[in-house]
Amino acid sequence: MNKTDALINEAEIDLRNRCFNKAVSASYFAVRKEIELLATKLKSSIPRRDDKLINILKYLGKSELAEEVLYLYEKRKDADYSETEIDEETAYNCLNIAKRLIGEIRKLIS
Repeated sequence: MNKTDALINEAEIDLRNRCFNKAVSASYFAVRKEIELLATKLKSSIPRRDDKLINILKYLGKSELAEEVLYLYEKRKDADYSETEIDEETAYNCLNIAKRLIGEIRKLIS
């Protein structure tokens, strides 16, 4: 199992255990890891800043995908830094978005 799939698996476990903040964070980092793989395939450096990494999708003409990754990034920041808790619906939504994004990014990689 690669790192992306491991993180998605962890997000699913976190959801079952009602750890919604952790699920959102793992969902985002799974997508980030897949974008890093895309950057490697493109022989691009891997930016440390999340927004710069996400811009790789924009440069490939995938602005809609980039916007969805930015949404996950914002939710990840909420999960990790906000005083409010992530709710169940948001956590499931983030996981579903992450799974779809990973599928789309894998198409770009192959």
